[in-house]
Amino acid sequence: AKWREGRSSREVKDAHLDSIVERIVQSRVNEGDSSDSSAEQSSDHDSDSEREQVLRYDMSPLGVQKTVRDEMKNVTGAVRQIRALARQPIRQQLHLDSDDDEEEEGEVENKKE
Repeated sequence: AKWREGRSSREVKDAHLDSIVERIVQSRVNEGDSSDSSAEQSSDHDSDSEREQVLRYDMSPLGVQKTVRDEMKNVTGAVRQIRALARQPIRQQLHLDSDDDEEEEGEVENKKE
């Protein structure tokens, strides 16, 4: 796992998690900004306070932790799919690639005509 600038896998994972958390927090802040502007126009105070409670939970350590956990599940699922694809015989992968190439060549020929 030392394929990234000689860093340990732990450092790579920590840096990856930090970037995920940063993106999530930024998206929550952006959502909060947009909901604040719409909240000013809205006369329904109940929905406004609900939004604030949800935003507060999302920004709390528990909310961020849950979001990170959900994101890690998504990442783990994607890694499993990639590994499953990698286990397929190379011939099968090449066969799929050659089908795609033939279709693309056919499309190019049709465009010329």
